[in-house]
Amino acid sequence: MVVHGPEAKKKELEDKKPPDEGEPEWWQKDWNSTGKAWDEWWNEKEREWKEWQEGTSEETEDDGKNKEKPQEKRLARKNRTGSQKERSKRRWLEEKSKGCTEEEKALMKLGALGQARASRMLSRQQDREQQMTAAKAAEAAAAHAAEAAKAAQASSWACQQQAFQYQQEMAYQSYWNQAYYQQQQQWEWKQNWDQSVGTHAAAKPGRPQAAKPPRDEKAATPSGSTAASGSTAASGSTAASGSTAGLTGPKQHVRGPPGATPKTAGRPPRDWIGATKTAVEEKDDWQKPKSRKSRRKKKHGPSESSCLCKKGFKGVGLAKGLMAPKAIKAASAMKVLKLNLKRPAAAEAMSLDDKMELFQKRGSKDVQQFLDGLTKGQREALWQRFANARASLKDPETEGMWQEVAKGKGSDPAKKQLLQCFLKLGGDLKGKKDQWQKELISYTKSSGSRNTEEWVPFASILKRYGLHVKRGTIQVRRDPSDTAEWQFALKKAVTWTEEEMKHGFKGESSAKAEVAQWMELKAQGLFKDDSEVTADNQALDAVLGGKNKDKLPLEDKDQQSPGRKSASSKAKDGQVVEADLLSEMGGKLKTEEAHVRISRMVKLLKEVKNEVDEENSTPLDQCLTDLQKLGKMGKKLKMDHAKGKLFDAALQIKKGPSIQAIALAASKSGANSSDIESLAALGNFGRSSEHIAGQMVSKYCQSPLIQLPEPYFAEIPVAVKTCDDWTMAMKQVACFLPHEWLSWLEGQEQAAGFQELKAFWKKHSREDPKLKGNPILEGCQKYLPMCLHGDGGSFQRADSILVLSMRSLLSSANVGLSQMLLAALPKSAVHQSTNPAEDTLVQLWRILKWSLDHMYYGKFPEMNHQGKPWPAKSKRGEVAGSQLHSQGLCGMIFSITADGEFHQNHFGLPGASHNDCCWSCGANKSTHPHNDYRAEAKWRTTLKDHTVKSPTEHIITTVPGVNGYSFAYDSLHILELGVSSHILANIMFDLVVKGEIHESTQEARLKTLFRKLLEQYQEQGVDASHQVRRLQLSTFCQPKAKYSSFPDLTGIKGREVRHMVGPFVEICKDFNDGTPYKKHRMLCISNLSKMYECLEGQGLHPSTKAYQSFKKTQTCVLYIIQSWPSLPCLRACSNGIQYTSTTWLATCQTSSSS
Repeated sequence: MVVHGPEAKKKELEDKKPPDEGEPEWWQKDWNSTGKAWDEWWNEKEREWKEWQEGTSEETEDDGKNKEKPQEKRLARKNRTGSQKERSKRRWLEEKSKGCTEEEKALMKLGALGQARASRMLSRQQDREQQMTAAKAAEAAAAHAAEAAKAAQASSWACQQQAFQYQQEMAYQSYWNQAYYQQQQQWEWKQNWDQSVGTHAAAKPGRPQAAKPPRDEKAATPSGSTAASGSTAASGSTAASGSTAGLTGPKQHVRGPPGATPKTAGRPPRDWIGATKTAVEEKDDWQKPKSRKSRRKKKHGPSESSCLCKKGFKGVGLAKGLMAPKAIKAASAMKVLKLNLKRPAAAEAMSLDDKMELFQKRGSKDVQQFLDGLTKGQREALWQRFANARASLKDPETEGMWQEVAKGKGSDPAKKQLLQCFLKLGGDLKGKKDQWQKELISYTKSSGSRNTEEWVPFASILKRYGLHVKRGTIQVRRDPSDTAEWQFALKKAVTWTEEEMKHGFKGESSAKAEVAQWMELKAQGLFKDDSEVTADNQALDAVLGGKNKDKLPLEDKDQQSPGRKSASSKAKDGQVVEADLLSEMGGKLKTEEAHVRISRMVKLLKEVKNEVDEENSTPLDQCLTDLQKLGKMGKKLKMDHAKGKLFDAALQIKKGPSIQAIALAASKSGANSSDIESLAALGNFGRSSEHIAGQMVSKYCQSPLIQLPEPYFAEIPVAVKTCDDWTMAMKQVACFLPHEWLSWLEGQEQAAGFQELKAFWKKHSREDPKLKGNPILEGCQKYLPMCLHGDGGSFQRADSILVLSMRSLLSSANVGLSQMLLAALPKSAVHQSTNPAEDTLVQLWRILKWSLDHMYYGKFPEMNHQGKPWPAKSKRGEVAGSQLHSQGLCGMIFSITADGEFHQNHFGLPGASHNDCCWSCGANKSTHPHNDYRAEAKWRTTLKDHTVKSPTEHIITTVPGVNGYSFAYDSLHILELGVSSHILANIMFDLVVKGEIHESTQEARLKTLFRKLLEQYQEQGVDASHQVRRLQLSTFCQPKAKYSSFPDLTGIKGREVRHMVGPFVEICKDFNDGTPYKKHRMLCISNLSKMYECLEGQGLHPSTKAYQSFKKTQTCVLYIIQSWPSLPCLRACSNGIQYTSTTWLATCQTSSSS
């Protein structure tokens, strides 16, 4: 009956109740038995517990009998749990139960613990017992499994042994039948053998093969009768006659027919051949331990050479008289000589004669397989026999034919083919001269050639000569000069190296530039001069030499000096060019090609190392070690590491002698000036080259005349890398203050240009929008115009550096002497935050803004940038409040130049990624196209007035004298790295890739173009420092994907691009055939050249004529660029180039209005 519903749940609860749930506990029984109230009973029990705790119990106890051991007490204390009352209760219970039995103690303990707790203990005990039972059962099962595995292994071994015996007996039976049963003269003993087999098989029924005949000579007769007992005994037992019967067991793996012993393997039983050995002696042979050779034969199976070949017919016990001579000869002829390379044991057992005989009988033609089957000694013996056989002929004519045909070593095919003839002739040439000579003549005739005519594709002909071409890469056309001829063009990229002669030793030329710069600085009074400059100029002239000299004096002196290896200028140039080519690695370079470049650079470094002194080879050794480590990395090589190490190696190869080396050579040549001698003594006269730089700095760069401003340290937030992530931290950052640079410029006229200040402001128009509403308008003649510049520079392989600098617009010095550093921060250290107090650039610009304000007012600040006074007795505190310039001159930011990225990221100006991409006009990417360069373009009517509102809210706009017109594009990024770069690259692409230069290959056209460029450099007088040193296909396009992107110049500096425009004007004239495309290209490059002439020839304030010419060429260039299909749409509007020179706009507007 099945119960459902509430009754089922009730029944389930009743089943789960423990059987003793209804019984009262011990304290209930005790309380009920006393008949007292609960409080009275409880107080009595509390009193008893306290008395027991205090040791004042009234009950007498027998301590000797019931006292527990200390170890049991300690364990009992350790296992107790619960509150203080429960522990006291248990102690009282233990004291009460001292006189009780074990069962009563357990019951009392259970009562003290409580019913629920006791049930849990019982269940846990049952679980432990079940686990122990399961563990014992698992151990027993594992033991049974191990015994079963041993039994299976023993049975399998017996089965394997029986199978092996069966295999051996069947194999030996087949060999026996092959050697003896087929002889007609032996029918009598064969019949006896069959009878004996039948008798033995009857004794052992059920055996899967014929049983062995009896081994005992006396027990077995030729007629097949058994011993006197009439039956065979078991294994190892003796017959009634006292001799042993046929043995069976694991030792029946010996060679020979069934019933044979190790001594009779490969032979018929001794009782038929007349052997004299007894069965007892044979039993002793069975019990002898097997040798290593026997065990090896057991492993590899029976060998053909041991079965009936030698052992079967060379034994002493073989009675040849019982066999006919023909039978013996026939059996001997049936040797099984088979050279099987898959069985080395059998091949090694054969001699060279056997192998040669086997090769001759087979008539094989594979000589190489025959040679592979010989050992090293056998091959040497074979070739020696071959040589002796040829020498035995003693025929000069035959030997001459041999020398003519076979010229190589043993691997020569001709020698192998003639060796085959030697082996076929039986390994001997005596009496076989005619056959040998015939073989030589036939081989000589067969090595001739004949002419055949076959029509094949043109691509297969090229492939025959190593040119693997694809379909569609061959072009064909008629020869323009001769229409009857055809010309083929194969598109293939080939890397080439252009070698040219430069001005002597490149290392010397770089060192000469350093010496010239040093002399220039000294002439300006920037170095201390303790003596008159008399003989030093003559000495330096002798060292430097002129360009017209065939060989530099320093090179001659180095060649004359003993113990020094000096490379020629041509060899040095070749090494430098090769190093540059190896160090230029593209982004898609494969790992295999990188390894090839590394190996070639290692070889080049070793060559350069042999040509320099040991003391100067330390950097080369380091580069060589690094490259060798990279070469061992294999596929784990990283391209970034390879590029860096190859670039470092190229720099070390291009590095020439230092100033100290040139000064030392000058002193050796007779110059005795103190300056020359002091430079020559640097680094212990060059012996310690690592100390030259430090000694030069401490000696010449610490003069009081060239003291630079001290850096200003301030604590600003920067990004710091931790173990987990980048975090913000306050760090000390150094920067140079602009107002201190202005004070420093007072003693540096060439870098400042104070003498040109009045003339500049006199020529500059007051209508300049930059000056409209500007506070400097009234007293502008006392303000030195400064140009603030910002850009990123290379810092590390995975990081770049942010550089802020400024220079005077009136400076006549080069950039290296006039550019003044303000701050330099790694971009990874810049922390960006919405909180201005935690933003790195915001805090840095606040410091620079504070300094620029004081540069504008012309006074040193009295407080630091935080408004705190300077420390006592500090240099800045001593000059606080004084004028920056003795004549009261001040400085102002006239222009802020940078590229589009810097303007957009740091000043917040619109850029190429914005729809409204220009801050000076309304040009955009939709309604007012920025690439519309026509005179009626819509954006020309949307020029913005920055005097009303600044285009940015950057803190730099709060500096006095700075407004929206102060921001300007850098001409380097607009022209040299933009418009000019694309124009020149497209012209090169037309001439080289599209084939306007009539040469057969692109490499030849590239060389022709470079030669024309060098010629134009020389004709136009372009300085060597502004010339391109090499020109390759990767300079203007991607060699492997030429049409994948627009042509653009890479690897060429800005000044080299600017001075390349003029020469390409003349080059384009040579290739202008009057077609519309080439006329269009000619107009573009010519107007670009005129634009550069206007920029370079008019200075800061151009004339009206120059402005009109510039405006015309500008419009022409931009319009032609837009309509020239070879160029991309540039992201720069006309206003960008118009503001290239920061002073042109106002001057040109004034000139045009006048």
